[in-house]
Amino acid sequence: MKTLKRISLIAGTVSTFSLGLWLGQPQLSSPLTTADTSDAELQTPTSPQRDTFTVPSFPFSQPFDPRRELDHALSLDDETERYGRMIAIGCYAARQNPKGNLAILSPDIWHYPNYDLRGAFHSEWMRTAPDSFLEYSEAKYKTLSEENQTKLYPSYHLSYMEPMALLELLPKVENQRLKNRLRSDLLGTLIELDPSLLWENRELIASPQAIIDEASAKSLFDLALQFWELTDWEEISFGLELHDYIAQNQLLSYASKLQGYERTTFAVSYAAAHPAAAADWVRQQGDFHDISYEFDSEHAPFFKHLFASKGFAQWEDAGLWICEGISADSEQQNHASIFRTIKAAPEHCHIIRLKEEFTAYLHQVEDLQSIKSLYLSLQNDHPILETLERFMLQSDKDFSDAIVTRTTREAPTPERLMQVLEIGKLEVWPPAYLAAAKETLNSLSEEQLLWSLSPGMILSAHEIAPDRIQNIISSADPTWVYNTLGSYEFTSNASVRNLDQLPHLLKDLPPEKAQNILESARTAALQQSLFDPNKIAYLGVAQTPSETLIVANSIELSAYLEDKELKQAIDSHPFHDDIYLSIASNSLPDDYPADDPKLNQALARIEKGRELSKKSPYEAVSSIQSLPDSERLLTAKAFLLAKAQTAQYSGTEELIKLPIWSESERQQLQTLGFTHLVNQNIDYSSEIIW
Repeated sequence: MKTLKRISLIAGTVSTFSLGLWLGQPQLSSPLTTADTSDAELQTPTSPQRDTFTVPSFPFSQPFDPRRELDHALSLDDETERYGRMIAIGCYAARQNPKGNLAILSPDIWHYPNYDLRGAFHSEWMRTAPDSFLEYSEAKYKTLSEENQTKLYPSYHLSYMEPMALLELLPKVENQRLKNRLRSDLLGTLIELDPSLLWENRELIASPQAIIDEASAKSLFDLALQFWELTDWEEISFGLELHDYIAQNQLLSYASKLQGYERTTFAVSYAAAHPAAAADWVRQQGDFHDISYEFDSEHAPFFKHLFASKGFAQWEDAGLWICEGISADSEQQNHASIFRTIKAAPEHCHIIRLKEEFTAYLHQVEDLQSIKSLYLSLQNDHPILETLERFMLQSDKDFSDAIVTRTTREAPTPERLMQVLEIGKLEVWPPAYLAAAKETLNSLSEEQLLWSLSPGMILSAHEIAPDRIQNIISSADPTWVYNTLGSYEFTSNASVRNLDQLPHLLKDLPPEKAQNILESARTAALQQSLFDPNKIAYLGVAQTPSETLIVANSIELSAYLEDKELKQAIDSHPFHDDIYLSIASNSLPDDYPADDPKLNQALARIEKGRELSKKSPYEAVSSIQSLPDSERLLTAKAFLLAKAQTAQYSGTEELIKLPIWSESERQQLQTLGFTHLVNQNIDYSSEIIW
């Protein structure tokens, strides 16, 4: 049988107090001892199988009281002595009376910083009384799991202080999660302390693949390759670091054993480390041929490594290689690597084909945050910035926050300020930039502002410097003011955030004109509720039935059921019945909770409206007219909603013209019917006269 060659490991021989060192605590240069040692002094536990840990010696008062000793240790200023005593107390307490002393040491033993006390106690208990320890340990781990506190279980100490005892105990562990935890820590410690012991017990601890992965992760590459050789060259998936190690050291005897994809990956690493030698090696492989035309989505890791290889960006044809990597990544597995590569690529890489491929690729990437991160990380003179920014500005996805963030990182010159004012979204602007933007706006002349500010910028500019912008509006030509503030570009930039600014901006206009603009802006702001999950803010703004209808149409049943605060906001709204009708009309009855009387009452009204919509206009209108006052208006609204769903509007005009309605009620019905006609794109002009 093959055996491991002798490998010198830093942790091969562990001196006194090395556990403290491993856990980030100060290491003693020599064991703590005292001239006057009593019978109660803790002696180093002896084990013919263990030579990895030496317990420090301390004199303890008799009779031994773990609580007294722990309190003394915790009071010490010297961290080295304090943690040394923790280990000694833990070992001695576990050897004497583990269950009783555990109760005495609790709850301090379970405080996270006292891990050496906890680890020493449990390790010694496992070594001296494995059966009772196992019974306790499984129950304790289950409790810690339920409390989401498994980090307190000292599995690392068990594997580090008593690996042999733990190996004997491991087959008896029934809790699979605990067993996996113990295996993982044994793997992590033995691969450095005793790799031979690890390999001998691999069937108990980990597969050859996992062992090789762990060795590679700890940069023990020679050891990883020895493990691989011991498998008789079993097919193993190597990490990129191990491929790099083989390539950099030109260990071609190992490379010759690689198969398939692993050999392809090695070729990339080898090409990065030794380009000329790698070219010769690749040509000797019979199935590589013209490697740059054989990539697809399965080769994303190949490109990830290729792009990260040293000197790649300086290759003459690096731009073509990036194009190959982009076109091969049809499943977007590798967009992070592609983004990093494009960011690092110099000017000569950014050929026309690359810009075209990259633009097409961006449309496929679902991780919008990664696109934003790339955009925000590019220097102003980066050759791909223009391509990326053009995509973001033209995309139907919302990148405005990233664009604003980028443009607010530098001093807000008037030109840059006008760019970001066009986008708006001041809520993401840093406070310092807002202050600087105000200073910039105040420094511009009236003529500069009039020429620079488009209608879409005015609300944002007014939010930053209200007095300055108000002065401009007040002194400008009234016709210009009305045409500018009445334009779609202006009103479409209204939001629930800035609606309160409008009356101040419009105060110099004739009341009727100001009211028209205000209503258009409020409608535009409320229509954003369709895309904003925060419906409560919009309900707070909606003041009329028509405004309420806009918001109500955006509320889905699932959002209503999951958000108690939204339900409370609906219940307290003056037009809550209209909101419930809208939710009910857009939902399936099977989805309704039985214990929601308001929603079920709305559903009953919608069902009544649907029944009436199937009757002749005369019958439907007569039925509604005969209802009690308390039901008439809501049933009429349910009828209109049902008509809108089927795009059949007969009877609508007759219903609205009934003399039973007050002017307010008639307006509500007219608004409801008209809104749905518009939503359905129906040509109502020839059939219905309002």
